[in-house]
Amino acid sequence: MKGGGTVLPCEAKTLNLVASRTGIRAPRVHRSFQVEDDTQYFGTKGYIVMDFIPGQPLDKCWADLTSNNQRQIAIQIAEMIKEMQSVVISQPGPPGGGPFRGRFFTDYSAGPFKDSAEFQGWFNHKLDICKHVKQCPKDIPPFQFTTFVLTHQDISPRNLILDQNGEVWLVDWAFAGAYPPAFESAALLAQQFFTGFNEAVLSLIPRFPEEERQLDSIAYGLTTAALA
Repeated sequence: MKGGGTVLPCEAKTLNLVASRTGIRAPRVHRSFQVEDDTQYFGTKGYIVMDFIPGQPLDKCWADLTSNNQRQIAIQIAEMIKEMQSVVISQPGPPGGGPFRGRFFTDYSAGPFKDSAEFQGWFNHKLDICKHVKQCPKDIPPFQFTTFVLTHQDISPRNLILDQNGEVWLVDWAFAGAYPPAFESAALLAQQFFTGFNEAVLSLIPRFPEEERQLDSIAYGLTTAALA
């Protein structure tokens, strides 16, 4: 079971979506519920009763694997990402609504946004702030989001379990939702640890250089100017 103040209803809904529309190996949800708690940032504590995935956390064993095994794992993860990106969703955000969380939002989260135009406007506001204080190149074009796909946003060895059959399971879907395809590759690019893992996966998935550069350019707006 997973529980706490950062566990929101959208995570269980995302896992149910993954189970119904993909073949991705992820925990199966049995029950989820929320308890009101005014001491928590989001006003609740959430709980998800789901399958326990036996195996080794990939962050604990990645360095000990042979280069061939690392390559095979990277291929599995790339296939997961491609399958997620085949699930197109009309509006951005976490399934069922709620705050938008992840690497390209602030520590305080963002939204909820009523539609894709408001979502895009928030990103362009952050970009304008960064340009105004000279924290990103002036030639970065405005964001123009056209497609939203199922996105994990936090694919890292710490969120992958390697089972006894050599298959990987993707866990911790807290930041997942419907986002532009570039969010997945940009999140991998931004990770500071396990660079060999990141590079191996990035070499196998679709890339979006302009969008990745845009997302990288708004770092100041997501941190120092988070409340602006």
